[in-house]
Amino acid sequence: MRLIIGAEGDKKRDFDFLSSIEVAVVGFAHVLGMQNWDHLLNVFDCMNLVPKEAHGCDFSRTRQWSLDGQAKFVRQTILLSDYPFPEANALFNRYW
Repeated sequence: MRLIIGAEGDKKRDFDFLSSIEVAVVGFAHVLGMQNWDHLLNVFDCMNLVPKEAHGCDFSRTRQWSLDGQAKFVRQTILLSDYPFPEANALFNRYW
């Protein structure tokens, strides 16, 4: 997912499709915690951004809270893990 999004400063960086996510389910979070948790944090950072381009969007169907940058307060986040760990708790504290 991070390869698709790209890094900050890239000319071809595309994260607009993440702004429409209303339910985020992170399965096997304990495995992501053992790999590279920063990749998941990068995806969540991009989910909270307002899209830069219209992409042919019908704005009459766009929710106002999304355009106001309030998506992180409306999105439901489900984190599934075999055991609790501090990074998972920090994810909820940071993005809500």
